[in-house]
Amino acid sequence: WMLLANGQFEPQVELVEDQLIRLRLVNAMSGSINLLHLAFDHDAPCTIHALALDGVFLKAPRSVSSALLPPGGRADLAVHCSEPGLHHLRTTTDRDNAELFGGQFPQVRRGGEAWW
Repeated sequence: WMLLANGQFEPQVELVEDQLIRLRLVNAMSGSINLLHLAFDHDAPCTIHALALDGVFLKAPRSVSSALLPPGGRADLAVHCSEPGLHHLRTTTDRDNAELFGGQFPQVRRGGEAWW
């Protein structure tokens, strides 16, 4: 399996201090068993808030530890990282954050030098 974001393998997104970033995610894998479960590493200083699921906005942002997208599923997420560094949003099998597809999608870098 290979996870791509906008056609890029393991892209990085640069954040400045106290910036929120909005991620619009789509699970474009086919097959009813190809669930995409995304989470930051347990020690990452990042928070995720769900804004919308399948195009339906929630009444208020909801703090979540991960995002689970079925095939064709969509999610709008707000991400904030409180410390500088490279933080990985990875595929997971469950709350243990063991890699399922072996992918990172995307990497969020806060502070430091530009990544391009």
